[in-house]
Amino acid sequence: MRIVVAHGYLADPTRHWFPWLVEHYGAGTITVLEFPEPDDPDLGSWVHTAAAGIGAVDEETILLGHSLGCVTLLHVLNRLEQPWRLGGLVLVSGFVDRLPNLPKLDRFTEEPLDLDRVRRNTTARHVLRSDDDETVAPDITDRLAMLLDAPVTIVPGGGHFVDRQGHRSLPAVLPILDRLLDETAAR
Repeated sequence: MRIVVAHGYLADPTRHWFPWLVEHYGAGTITVLEFPEPDDPDLGSWVHTAAAGIGAVDEETILLGHSLGCVTLLHVLNRLEQPWRLGGLVLVSGFVDRLPNLPKLDRFTEEPLDLDRVRRNTTARHVLRSDDDETVAPDITDRLAMLLDAPVTIVPGGGHFVDRQGHRSLPAVLPILDRLLDETAAR
């Protein structure tokens, strides 16, 4: 069983709640990818980095994305050759639609994604968002959840779950990951 984490724009593995998550689950279980140029992200290099870091997916793989990391993971999954099966997908403050406040990220949403394909090939999906995210509006994340037929956990007052807003941990993600890990172990 393994969890692979994709950080977002302006982030890296040492930011936000990623170190806390590694400490909680252990480096043997969780890996946080490091994308090139997080302040000027390039779709091709981010997808390449994610695909290389993830390797082959299977029922014992859980992918966890935050913000731009979510759409990056979806691009990776869309490029996988069939057949494939992913154990779990957890998307925090995710989006697949253009963000009016961040046109710099438009290239990540211009290429159409087959989210039905992702849904069909992923055993469990879950979306987590706050009710006051000013970076990725809650309705944008809700639309992603609807397209993936994923349940949504809402954290009141969570903002965008970044360290500048005080988020060096994300306790709301633990029950989601624990359930997925238990289900993966039971298969």
